[in-house]
Amino acid sequence: MSQPQKRPDEMNIPELEKQLQEEGFTRTFIWEDAPGTFYPDHAHPVEAAHIILEGEMTLSVHGESRTYRAGERVDVPAQATHSARMGPAGCRYLIGERPPADQHGGRWGFLQSPPFRKEGEGQGLKKP
Repeated sequence: MSQPQKRPDEMNIPELEKQLQEEGFTRTFIWEDAPGTFYPDHAHPVEAAHIILEGEMTLSVHGESRTYRAGERVDVPAQATHSARMGPAGCRYLIGERPPADQHGGRWGFLQSPPFRKEGEGQGLKKP
């Protein structure tokens, strides 16, 4: 799902977090990647919403790629194999995680220490 592009100063992060939580995304946080950061094919055990706050991210799912910019949102289903490359200015984005319907409350964070990182790849910085 894509929404009209907005400047970072026009986005109300607490409101975006509230919207995600109302949609069942029980964990939200901001993530930031350096320019050109690449995450090779991988999957997560949770559905993940990504709302781009600054920069851009090119996401590839099922062989199709699309670039998302500030103000746009993309949701990735649980277990969907995908890759991502950040733009020349990097990317800062709000992530929402929604566990599958059969999980009730466990710990299932996906970007804390991903097993798919290789030297020099996925150098994300978790922001408070």
